[in-house]
Parts: sequence; structure tokens; C-alpha cells
Amino acid sequence: MERFVRYQRMPNLGFTGCVGANTPIRFAEGLYGQGADTYIKAYKRTAGRLFYRYGDKVYAGLTDLVHLSEGEVRYSILGTANTAAQWAAHLIDDLEHGREAGRLVKLLQRLERDLVKLRDMARLSTDFPLRQEIRSLVAKLQDIHLRLRR
Repeated sequence: MERFVRYQRMPNLGFTGCVGANTPIRFAEGLYGQGADTYIKAYKRTAGRLFYRYGDKVYAGLTDLVHLSEGEVRYSILGTANTAAQWAAHLIDDLEHGREAGRLVKLLQRLERDLVKLRDMARLSTDFPLRQEIRSLVAKLQDIHLRLRR
């Protein structure tokens, strides 16, 4: 958050105004550092649309065309460990702020995917006790989320 305050810019296109200590952290959420670009490009390919800002305008485009020229996405052990750690940090923040079960499920599923990918790249078993714990938590949270939506 310090960097965003210093540069008076937020990565979220929905934020307007001055950036300060009281700016909600949700506007700074995202992935940063090693592995972030790889995850984002792979996600955008499956999501189908990319939104970006150029100057004062916001544009939407097809990600296949944007990332096609950038080459194939390559995951690394260090990059995937970095993104997994960030999903865990987002989870902790969301739990501390009492965010909805649906968001927690999304973050837990992302954490599980990254941990499995990480272990696979390291040639370790992808069936590990923490994976079972995560799946159990996801099932419980999905049940809570469904009951709350009724």
C-alpha cells in the first residue's frame, strides 16, 4: 500500500481520488512479483477478456491477441510459490475482515491449484494432507455460502 500512496495511483480501475492511509485495501488487491504475470496471462486466456487503461481511457480486448505476441506462459517453482503465498495472505486478510464465504472459496481453490502445480513441478506428490484440509474447508464454505444465499 505504501507504494500506491507514494505514487498516488491504484492498480484498480474502479478507484478514483487521492490515495492515502485510509484507502480501502481492496483497491490494491492483486498479484505482484515473480509469477504474477504468468498467472494473470493464463487466467485471462481462460476468462476471455482483458481490461486495461491507457491514459484516461479504459479499453477491453480479447486476451488471445494481446498475449499471443508475448509467447507461451511458463510457470516456475519460485513464481508459483510467490502467488501461492499471496493467495494465503489474501485469505488471512479476508478472514480478519469477515469477507463473504464465496470469496474465501475462490481464494482457497486458487491456493490449492498453486500448491498442486508447485509440488508437481518439484516432482513431489500432489496428494498431501494440506490439500485434503483445503478441500474440506472449501466444501464447508460452499455449504455456508449456499445456505446464506437462500
